[in-house]
Amino acid sequence: MDVATVEGELSRDAATVGAAPAPGEVLRDRFELREIIGRGGGSVVFRAFDRLRALAGAREVEVAVKVVTASGDLRGEAIALVHREACYLHELSHPNIVRGFGSDRDGDRHFLVMELLRGRSLTGILRDEPDRRLRPSIAGRIVRETAAALAHAHARGLIHGDLKPSNIFIKRDGGVKVLDFGAARALDDDPARRIAAARDDVSALTPSYASLEAIEGDAPSESDDVFSLAVLAHVMLTGRHPFGGKTAAEARLYPSLSPERPIGVSRAQWSALRSGLAIERADRVASVDEFAQAFLRGSILERLLR
Repeated sequence: MDVATVEGELSRDAATVGAAPAPGEVLRDRFELREIIGRGGGSVVFRAFDRLRALAGAREVEVAVKVVTASGDLRGEAIALVHREACYLHELSHPNIVRGFGSDRDGDRHFLVMELLRGRSLTGILRDEPDRRLRPSIAGRIVRETAAALAHAHARGLIHGDLKPSNIFIKRDGGVKVLDFGAARALDDDPARRIAAARDDVSALTPSYASLEAIEGDAPSESDDVFSLAVLAHVMLTGRHPFGGKTAAEARLYPSLSPERPIGVSRAQWSALRSGLAIERADRVASVDEFAQAFLRGSILERLLR
């Protein structure tokens, strides 16, 4: 289903809400919902059995299915986002970005089908660490692979827009996957690619990880994702938000909310991190590639990767 089709159906589907999906339900006589593996704003994610993949003798017969659960005024936006994410994932093919297999609907059920990942979200990993932080080498690897995913999206004109620990997935082999491109924004700001101009709770802008410009609704820029990635790096290295959990807008008003230098990072790394955390876009490093290269330069991880 393309974006134009979704736009034409929003007014009708926004008022059509059934009971929340449950394990055991089958969508399109194909996807058997087996277990809830995640929840988000206006949707729930299931581990599902794909009958057609099984019939074809595929090696992997399970997928992840994100089903819209939002109701009321939020439902139309949630429907748009899930199909929009399918369109964006179709454009993106990268080892560090979750693979999307398309979206569909079954009655009032609108859903997105993706690869089923085995591992844990960064949120869960950080929560289980005694001091809520990671070793610099591990944090550096996550920054490196996340930056590679973002650079790939940026080269195709898309800004992720909602980078945070819950949208970073660490596979069992240690590989990184970036999730949830539903809130992505097009650099060209083409209305045909952006049904939802307003970013509300359903579009999942997370204020404590968002750049000042994203919060204020400015035109999207690669540096928006740079800021979010820098916040993420600081959280991984210290176990704390660089601005005490406050937004960039609040940090601008209170200069005392300045980030602390993480233990174990070099002077060059700290300089790169501070540049990524700059509140004003003009003071911030412009691209994720530049940020990642500067942040990793001279680190333990860089030496291991040589």
